[in-house]
Amino acid sequence: MREALSSPEWLITEDGFDPEHANVRETLCTVGNGYLGTRGTLEEGHPGDLSGTYLNGVYDDHDSPVIDLVNVPDWLAFAVHVDGVRLDVRNCSVLDHERTLDLRTGLLYRRTVFASALARSASAASGSSSPRAPSMPSWQEVHAARLPTCSPSGYRSGTTPTTRTGLSGATSVG
Repeated sequence: MREALSSPEWLITEDGFDPEHANVRETLCTVGNGYLGTRGTLEEGHPGDLSGTYLNGVYDDHDSPVIDLVNVPDWLAFAVHVDGVRLDVRNCSVLDHERTLDLRTGLLYRRTVFASALARSASAASGSSSPRAPSMPSWQEVHAARLPTCSPSGYRSGTTPTTRTGLSGATSVG
């Protein structure tokens, strides 16, 4: 991953997952393209996450003294299961976690290695194991976004990981 990144002064890097600072990291890792902006939450979620996707020009001013951006359906809804165990910070231990926002290019890279009693260790990545595939709203097609992921590896032989993606309408404002 490092070879595709800009020089260090352009990078915000998170090494290790700290639940106490997860929401601050979500804010720091927000990415957007001028039309679509998404908070840098973990794709699989975490307790207390404040996921949000916002569209330029879409506001809610109904019965409110403050006009707010509307939190639209979450396009990052993503779950990987190995042996029936969901790979996330609720159900697994985090053995390794790295997330880097390249401020020069606007690209967000991530790699996390989980361990559970059943799955042993398994890694999951979004735009991180391949420097060519970062998570991001598209600059070429402003109404599109991409979430490249890598299949988990390192799990016990004979098991098959399953992946589920979609849009989540379970959003809230503030």
